[in-house]
Amino acid sequence: MACLLWGIVSALLTEDRYSLKTSHPDISNETLTITLKHGQAKAHFVSRAVKTTRTISYDMHGLFLRYGNHYLLLTTDDSDDVHTHGFAVRKLFIKKVSDHQAFLITDRRGSFTLKDGRVVHLNSIFSGTYQ
Repeated sequence: MACLLWGIVSALLTEDRYSLKTSHPDISNETLTITLKHGQAKAHFVSRAVKTTRTISYDMHGLFLRYGNHYLLLTTDDSDDVHTHGFAVRKLFIKKVSDHQAFLITDRRGSFTLKDGRVVHLNSIFSGTYQ
């Protein structure tokens, strides 16, 4: 019970906004914008293909608990590709490394198979700025 209370109080005191990026050379560039404010989480993810006009995006809205640099997000996903809203639990590690720089590690990355059969292992580390 104390652990849950710690996560709630810490989340209610949080007010951060992150703009993070990662890339897969010659394949795609990805951006992730996350706003964590008083227990509410909003995130917007965009992946743009380098050689084509293909863009994948989705939004997440929900609540979060915070335990130091560890975040537990309880969200619904709204994707361009899927027309239903799915419930998701995501675990993030976000570390502020300087006055405005941060990196994020997520547990929700895997691999993507290209049309030519090549497998791309998606980066689970994003880096960028925070306010």
